[in-house]
Amino acid sequence: MRDKLIEICRKFMVEGDCIDWRQITNGLINDSYWVEFRKGQKDRQFIVQRLNISVFKDPEKVMSNIERITDFIKSKYITSGMQGSRSYMTFYPTSDHKYYFLDTNDSGAESYWRISRYIENSIVVDQTNDPEIIREIGHAFGKFQADLADFPAETLYETIPNFHFTPSRYLDFKKAIRNANHERMAAAHDTVEALLELEDKACLLSNMTLEGKIPYRVTHNDAKCNNVMLDEDTKKALCVIDLDTVMPGIIMHDFGDGARYICSTAAEDSRDLDSVKIDIRKFKAYTEGFLTPLGESLTHTEKEYLAYSVFVMATELSVRFMTDYLNGDIYFKKTYSDHNLARAKCQLKLAESVLKNLDTMNAIVDENTKVVMAI
Repeated sequence: MRDKLIEICRKFMVEGDCIDWRQITNGLINDSYWVEFRKGQKDRQFIVQRLNISVFKDPEKVMSNIERITDFIKSKYITSGMQGSRSYMTFYPTSDHKYYFLDTNDSGAESYWRISRYIENSIVVDQTNDPEIIREIGHAFGKFQADLADFPAETLYETIPNFHFTPSRYLDFKKAIRNANHERMAAAHDTVEALLELEDKACLLSNMTLEGKIPYRVTHNDAKCNNVMLDEDTKKALCVIDLDTVMPGIIMHDFGDGARYICSTAAEDSRDLDSVKIDIRKFKAYTEGFLTPLGESLTHTEKEYLAYSVFVMATELSVRFMTDYLNGDIYFKKTYSDHNLARAKCQLKLAESVLKNLDTMNAIVDENTKVVMAI
């Protein structure tokens, strides 16, 4: 693999000798590697990735989106005099000025590769109970939104159609119900019925967007805490990473998914359903962080439905997990036979907890929007 990585790096005009490399194993989609090159007395570190073209079927469009938004964010830092290289992702072009390299092997199979700068002295966290770190992660996604607030979202490609369009997820779900085998359907019956009862509530934000009541923005669409780089020493947020799903969307997708993931009292596949609920203390920290960079840029409707979006995203993910379970586990990786069923039940329980605590969560959002306006 070392020789292959060197070959790919040369396509992106990386010079020097490869002195170290390792595979990064915590990613679920792309194949990722850390590599280090030395030229003279200078060492440079990179992240080399092979895109999963089964998920991202048009890599050129993915990289076009990434190139444009990273350049846009970088230009803002340069204009403001803040040229912190750890505050944004940097991708490198090939000799023919493309931000990807198409590699074709002897059998004709194609692989798309890219290279980005490795952000030194940085870490990610998969879960945490520390409110300061949670606040930093919320702040990172809020600042991502603020930095791109004046970017024309409609000019970006929709790289995964209907990714967070909940009615489409329900259509797939109902098709899976019709085609499911009897054994799986029997095991999932109660959860299936509960999710069907929530359909109208879960599809509310998508329908409001179609009606023009919620504006489209540039959204990350995978706003999990492990997609924020933190300074290893200070634990302050550096930048948002994993930009493959950046495309037009609504801000509640990012807020709701981020809060759903980090503000739960349990892992998203917990089998102990009694332990699954929304953690109000975590939600308060995440909301404070997220809203602070946005100032008064959100519309009244966006603020009104921020807390509600946590319910929407938890329900949508439950539907996706259940759909995959009924289809025979063909999308999400699993470690045991009913893993996707357990995930679906867990996210449904979280969604129900959000509905029960919605008044409290709305009050937290309202208080923080008032604080931001006062500042």
